[in-house]
Formats: sequence, structure tokens, C-alpha cells
Amino acid sequence: MAIILSVIMITVIVVPIVLVLRVAFATHDPKRAARHVEVDADGKFRLELDGPHHGELYFRFEIRGDSDSSYDLVVRGTVETKEAKESFGVRTAQNSSVEGAGELPYASSTLAVSGGRGSILLTDVRRVPCVITGRVDTGSPGELVRGWVYLPG
Repeated sequence: MAIILSVIMITVIVVPIVLVLRVAFATHDPKRAARHVEVDADGKFRLELDGPHHGELYFRFEIRGDSDSSYDLVVRGTVETKEAKESFGVRTAQNSSVEGAGELPYASSTLAVSGGRGSILLTDVRRVPCVITGRVDTGSPGELVRGWVYLPG
């Protein structure tokens, strides 16, 4: 009887945790996103949104090394609609070595972290259609292996 209760308790505790982690990683997979674009080799990106696509805009990155340690990425850009042009920016290091990064907000939480990958919130996109353009800079050359800007699905 004790074994059956132990198995039930483990199932009740472990299964929800596994499901939550699975959903979190699926949400932050750019290939499953409603809309996404890969960052160019020179750090630039351009994402055009139309129709019902709006919400929180994220940056998914793959870096050399481990995303649990210190890394220095700065993402800056604009969301341009017919009516307005709004700027956004975020840095991943409190003491970033990227020029002008000190005035940007610090991304204190990284989501869906796995090895050298993670996601950070960039901005909230509410007005569409719009064009989102920007660039990613690094504190160390070659630190960013790949990057994506995306709206989760």
C-alpha cells in the first residue's frame, strides 16, 4: 500500500512539473512561434507583423558558453506603425561593455534556459501592422552564435 501511495504522490508532483517545463520550452521555441525572424550575421533583424499577430516580443539567443554565467548582449530596436515609432532596448549584463548600454533596462530574468540558450523579453507589441527593426550587439566578439526575434504562438 505504501508503494502505491508513493507512486501516486510522485506522479502528482512530477507530471505537472514536467508539463510546465515542456510548455515553457515550446512557447520559447522560435520555430513554433506565431512569427519569427533570425538575426543576421551582422546582428540586424527585421520582422513585419500584420493581421492578428501581436503581444510580447522576445529575443531567443544561443551563445558560446553557458547562459547561467555572465554574458553581455544588447538588443535595441524600433516598432514602427503608420501612427508612431517606438524604441525599445534591453541589456543582459548589469555592467555591459557595449557602448550606450548603461541607459537601457537590465533583463533580470532569462526564460527557457538550456545550456547556452535563453530568451529575454524585449517589448510589448500592441499595434499592427508594424515593422520591427533592430540590432543585437555583444560585449565580446563571437559571443552570439545565433539569435531570433519572435512572438510566441
